[in-house]
Amino acid sequence: MLPKPRSIFVLHAADGADLAFAAESLEAAEALCHTAWFVRAVDEFRAHNGEATTCCYQARPASDIEAALYRRVADEFFGLPDCVFIAPLASGQNTAECVF
Repeated sequence: MLPKPRSIFVLHAADGADLAFAAESLEAAEALCHTAWFVRAVDEFRAHNGEATTCCYQARPASDIEAALYRRVADEFFGLPDCVFIAPLASGQNTAECVF
């Protein structure tokens, strides 16, 4: 039996690109948004792309189009170890990151 595909969630940044990641549920995604290591990793990712950072994030379920964009980018990195993979949804940004 194949495992259930993980749901895709979006972190919206008013002053930057929307970032997408996969999680088991909305509750799991929201819990990640409140962990220090996740906030630090997202802030570092955004700072690397020249964006302002924030102190907290909130996840929302991705639309079908956003989920398809995320999966297209994530498929390119299929061989990565099990981690939280974050990808920008804005066109023109090719950077993605695997955070543990």
